Amino acid sequence: MPAKEFECVRYEQVTADKYGFIHLENNLYSTSPRFAKQKVLAKISYHEIAILTEEHELIIKHERLYGTKQKSMKWQPYLTLMAKRPNALKYKEYAKRLKLSWIPANYHTIHAETNEEFLLKLFEREVQHRDERRINLLLKQATLPKIPNKPYDWREIQLAPGITKDYILEGEFTKNQENLIFYGGVGTGKTFLSTLIALNLMKKQGKRVKFYTAASIVNALLEANEKGDLGKFLNQIEKLDLLILDELGYIPLHKQGAELLFQVISMCYETKSIIVTTNLPFSQWNNVFGDPILTEAVIDRLIHHSHLIIFNGESHRYKDSISQR
Repeated sequence: MPAKEFECVRYEQVTADKYGFIHLENNLYSTSPRFAKQKVLAKISYHEIAILTEEHELIIKHERLYGTKQKSMKWQPYLTLMAKRPNALKYKEYAKRLKLSWIPANYHTIHAETNEEFLLKLFEREVQHRDERRINLLLKQATLPKIPNKPYDWREIQLAPGITKDYILEGEFTKNQENLIFYGGVGTGKTFLSTLIALNLMKKQGKRVKFYTAASIVNALLEANEKGDLGKFLNQIEKLDLLILDELGYIPLHKQGAELLFQVISMCYETKSIIVTTNLPFSQWNNVFGDPILTEAVIDRLIHHSHLIIFNGESHRYKDSISQR
């Protein structure tokens, strides 16, 4: 037995590519831009890869990857060099490898007194840009209707016991996979409020929302089923945090469409939240689904873990049209 512990390692000489990455054991490890196309030593142990100069000076360390076609990226040397000498890098190439989008086009607009401040500002703008892109993508995918640019009028809204305006508006109910049933006449603000909730969830929490009218989701389900894409459509629904079903009750549903909609509602049960807006009391939902057993099953899944919000009063659109005469 040896008198003391010894380190079990092996060394391998490799040449970094033009980006400063080395290819080792079918994986990529970053070094530094200044070592691009140069020979370096990889000191390989069971838990880490230490990359050294030929003089055995440490360049950087990585946790050893045991898969294949993986990449370990240490970004500090790249962005530090950009901070010191922005034009010294082929920054667009490195930005592509780092998956940066705002920095390569805008780094020259940043003003800072120190390298650290420069890097901090770069990261802040990049993160802000990514957040904005994500929100814009969420908004595009949600297909929300246009709503009035004015404060919401709560005066004729009857909330369920135990909940508040903020609990609804900020989407707190989605944390417990609860549903909201908005019941009231045409034009009383049901769609307006459901859209405000969706906007808050996407902009403040990055939640995934999709808005459908009852007719449009049934048409989409029938089309997907006919094309053999129903599984793909349902997978998209499964990824949502909130599904909005607007105008349930305005028109009767096709028998197969009603059954497919029940499949969606059943799939969402206790896994995600649904907002349903309707002008019909539950006792008349059979007129929509056309089958009392199916109707009962739909209502049973929706009202469990749900809050009923009642929208009283006259149509806001009607009142606005009268006031403009």
